[in-house]
Amino acid sequence: MSEQLSLGGARSNLFVIPDGAPARNCTSCGAIIYWVRTKADRAMPVDHDGTSHFATCPNAAKHRRKR
Repeated sequence: MSEQLSLGGARSNLFVIPDGAPARNCTSCGAIIYWVRTKADRAMPVDHDGTSHFATCPNAAKHRRKR
């Protein structure tokens, strides 16, 4: 499971990429991403700097689930 970083007590949108996590390419934009597990045990793609790839991918809407 991945850790979410905390900055000064405030919850951050940065995630820790576990050592040895394999790099993959986003199937939409081709960026290098890492898959991590959230505290809710859900898989989430993150960029090399630990930010959610859903926040940076120009094609993120294509991958969102309908509610």
